[in-house]
Amino acid sequence: KMGADLQIDLLREKPEPIGNITVKHSPLQNIEIDADIIPNIIDEIPILAVLAASAEGPFELRNAKELRFKESDRISAIVNNLQSCGILAEELDDGFKLLGGQRFSGGKVTTFGDHRIAMSFAVVNLTATGEIILDNPTCTAVSFPQFWSVLKNITVD
Repeated sequence: KMGADLQIDLLREKPEPIGNITVKHSPLQNIEIDADIIPNIIDEIPILAVLAASAEGPFELRNAKELRFKESDRISAIVNNLQSCGILAEELDDGFKLLGGQRFSGGKVTTFGDHRIAMSFAVVNLTATGEIILDNPTCTAVSFPQFWSVLKNITVD
């Protein structure tokens, strides 16, 4: 919905969908996130926040208070780490908001031992103007033990 140029090759449907995703550069536009979809994307919100900071237009995520009770308080972790990396963002009780079109500078990221925070901000290193340093990069192994080797093979032109 944000305008991403991607192709999904589904390998299997059950017990959960698994496949390969090919993503090509394309300008992204921030969209409104409906409250009814939040439960389905709750684990993807950290990476969505990273994308929203670079996409065009305003972004506001509401109705996601559940994020406060994940492996970390993900709302606070997302906003504090965005700010640490040079992004203007505002924390809300049940989400956050920011204006897109920003560039990530370098910064120190506190992962709070949360694998999704770590992976999302590691991806920022692909385009940041400075180095993003994670305090606990190994916490990605909780859900994706091969994360660092896969990330190493991603190229950005």
